[in-house]
Amino acid sequence: MTTTAKQPQAAPAPEPDQDLKTLPMEQVQSRLDSSPDGLTQDEAARRLTRYGPNEISEHRTNPLLKFLSYFWGPIPWMIEVAVVPSGAVRHWPDFFIILVLLIANAVVGYTEERQAETPSTRSRPSSPSTPGSGATARGPHPAPVSW
Repeated sequence: MTTTAKQPQAAPAPEPDQDLKTLPMEQVQSRLDSSPDGLTQDEAARRLTRYGPNEISEHRTNPLLKFLSYFWGPIPWMIEVAVVPSGAVRHWPDFFIILVLLIANAVVGYTEERQAETPSTRSRPSSPSTPGSGATARGPHPAPVSW
């Protein structure tokens, strides 16, 4: 008796006349109500009201909780299980060596992840109208608001 496993089906491809990647630029601009000069101030304001700002919300975690998360998982659990008997039998050299390894693992993991996150947050533009971001609008530009 043979059974055949169902293969996951891929999402249907968009119709060629609906796929913006395959359309000429004039048709894309027509469908998106735009032009080579960008949006008018009125259209930009209308889209801002309708869709909201073009930004990714930033999710910040507490650094202490992030550091403590490095003591949670299979590898830290194995090290924690090893440190308890060493302390229980008062074999202090092993206890402190294992404890230092546990803390070093957390410090290295936390530091590496922190360094990996830093460049991405620095390169993020502060607003969609940042020079070089490709966002353009026609008409007079309002003065920036200072708080």
